[in-house]
Amino acid sequence: MKKKMTACALLLLLLLTACGQKPSLQETIPTLSLTAGGGRTAPVNAYDYSWQSGREAVVVDTAHPLQTIETLPGVTVPAGASIGMCFSRLPDRVIVACWPESMAETSSPWQEQELESTFVNNLFTFTPPESEENLIFLVHGYWDSYEDVSGSVGYAFVIEQN
Repeated sequence: MKKKMTACALLLLLLLTACGQKPSLQETIPTLSLTAGGGRTAPVNAYDYSWQSGREAVVVDTAHPLQTIETLPGVTVPAGASIGMCFSRLPDRVIVACWPESMAETSSPWQEQELESTFVNNLFTFTPPESEENLIFLVHGYWDSYEDVSGSVGYAFVIEQN
């Protein structure tokens, strides 16, 4: 009986110790979900980032989104629909850039179109320009005013308008 009690006490101690652990640096990087027409949501993974939490920091740099189109998540939205960006941690500011998919086939420098985003009711939104072709997006969120974390995170995705 004494051995069982000791084992239970050790197990309880291990569980309580695990509950007090801080999240890993990767777990503090904000996630993004897009919402558009009909309330559909689509999660978008972090594409590139420079992130710091406490004394830990990480930088992940990737190829340009036009060079990785086939790996990007796609979202279909009605033409003219605005897209909501729901972050797991609200950024201080957001920059939205896009390119037509055909630009990936050119050798000239890629000039992005920067879109205006608005912030209402804790949600950043933007409206993609109407296009006959798919548009490649790169959304960068910036976190500067938090005490526990700071940095920037980019999220890349493809939008097809119907």
